Amino acid sequence: MPLSYIYLDKFRSQHEVIFKQYMQKLMDSDRLTFIDLDGLINKQYDLFSDPSHLNQYGAIEVSKYLAKRKEISW
Repeated sequence: MPLSYIYLDKFRSQHEVIFKQYMQKLMDSDRLTFIDLDGLINKQYDLFSDPSHLNQYGAIEVSKYLAKRKEISW
């Protein structure tokens, strides 16, 4: 799920990089479909209920985005 820029301080950003590297390894082994939502809405603070959780409007935007992704086999 997307995180706001407010939430991603220097410490959390470093761990986010490690997390994305791990997710990429899982994708490379065909064990997972991972869609990086970083940058999708992280500056639209009205879509978050707090810096790390979407509100209902943010959830709607993420759902619409994911529904259009071709790499997800619906």
